Amino acid sequence: MEAGADCVFPIELKDANTIAQLVREIDGPINILASEGVPSIDELETMGVRRVSFGSSLIRSCLGQA
Repeated sequence: MEAGADCVFPIELKDANTIAQLVREIDGPINILASEGVPSIDELETMGVRRVSFGSSLIRSCLGQA
């Protein structure tokens, strides 16, 4: 964040407790990659996650490659 990033994006982080801890301890928005095993978007919102990304999962799902 000090270097100018506009969010923290811990790719492949799925653990709800760790996500909630990052939200509490980092002064800036946390971006979580939606994937299997990640808490639901509603749960992430409740934790304080401000951004959710889907990466290539949406197009791969549409193409039957998920």
